[in-house]
Amino acid sequence: MIPFFTIFFILFLVFISYRFKKNDADQDEITARFWEREREANATRKKDISNLNYITIPEDLFPFNLNTDVENSLCALKDKKMLNLTGKTNTDIKLEYGLQNFEELSQYDDNFTEFVRLLPLYCDELIANDYRDTAKKALEFAVTNHADSKAIFSRLADIYIEDGESEKATALIKVAEELNSMSKHVIINALNDRID
Repeated sequence: MIPFFTIFFILFLVFISYRFKKNDADQDEITARFWEREREANATRKKDISNLNYITIPEDLFPFNLNTDVENSLCALKDKKMLNLTGKTNTDIKLEYGLQNFEELSQYDDNFTEFVRLLPLYCDELIANDYRDTAKKALEFAVTNHADSKAIFSRLADIYIEDGESEKATALIKVAEELNSMSKHVIINALNDRID
């Protein structure tokens, strides 16, 4: 007579073997779909990108007179095109706009990413130099352009709360919920922590 444990162990091995084969088949299908999309993306013809929602830093938004490294870096972005492509993969970009536009659009997205990285640091400098209202406008500009930065949303929420505009801080949660970014939940949690 075969012990119960042996039967159970054999069934367990069969189940594990089945799961591994199923996972391998699923992974093969995912990989095949990825390469098919990538092949299609690399064959997509160049499309007109002149009417995209480019972001430019408004002239009157920043004083540009602090003469700091952060300000100088932001000033260098002032005349460059920026585009927020957060949430789109390289394949998505090529499929939507064509392979020949990929490098150019990637540069515009990199410019926006750098802007989003520098802005909270610059706003700290603005506030330290009594340009609080300008910092507030700069943060609002970034949020309007769907910057997916916890630092930007948090600093703006803090300013709203300090100004007695807690309803505006609460409204930032709805804006964050619409972000097409993996940072969305981190931003929402940070806002909830401030508002509670």
